Amino acid sequence: MAYNEFPVPVDDMFNDREHRRQLARSVKGLLEGKRNQMGTLTLTAASTTTTIVSDRITPDTVAILIPLSANAVAALGALYQTRAAGTLTLTHGATGATIGLDFVYILVG
Repeated sequence: MAYNEFPVPVDDMFNDREHRRQLARSVKGLLEGKRNQMGTLTLTAASTTTTIVSDRITPDTVAILIPLSANAVAALGALYQTRAAGTLTLTHGATGATIGLDFVYILVG
């Protein structure tokens, strides 16, 4: 699930002044750290894979995971990522924990 969504300016616009304003707002947002790269996920306890689906994901993308609980920290030890256009699959051990498998992720690349 996307954590935040910031407006992306269109490639071309009839009104040049409005287009420049949108571009400037986007650049300012990037400089302030506002990027459309974050999301939240919960590892599926009874499964060994969890998938992030986003058009921002390419074969070169990696997800930086920030665990939000002790159970999530424990799950990090046996976790790895595979990527394809539009999907990033996290392979993990089937954990006995049924709660607290929550992460914030940042997509890079």
